[in-house]
Amino acid sequence: VITVVGKVSVQEWFILLREYNMAGETTFELYDVRQHEGLDYTAARIQEFIALGKKTDHVRKPGCKTAFLVARSVDFGLARMYTTLAEIAGLPWSVDVFWSMAEAAEWLGFTAAEVEDLVES
Repeated sequence: VITVVGKVSVQEWFILLREYNMAGETTFELYDVRQHEGLDYTAARIQEFIALGKKTDHVRKPGCKTAFLVARSVDFGLARMYTTLAEIAGLPWSVDVFWSMAEAAEWLGFTAAEVEDLVES
């Protein structure tokens, strides 16, 4: 679970993702951006995230899942743009966007309580 709070620049996102991907294989990811102050990224920036994903797709196995948890309509739209572009690019993992922790957790194969325990630990 990666929780994003406050304003995070595109460069900070890239650094975070590079470091995260270098840490090894992951099966499930949850990006909680409900407290992020404005995902004001353009389609071109989202394409850059997709390109980074293509470069590091060796750390993700087919069948892996990434969930985005959002609180604002604009963030939902941007995250949906990412999911669409990821599918078009052929990233080997599933991506979806959710409004509630319970829905995101269920899609990832966990209960909301199990995910909340991960956040607290």
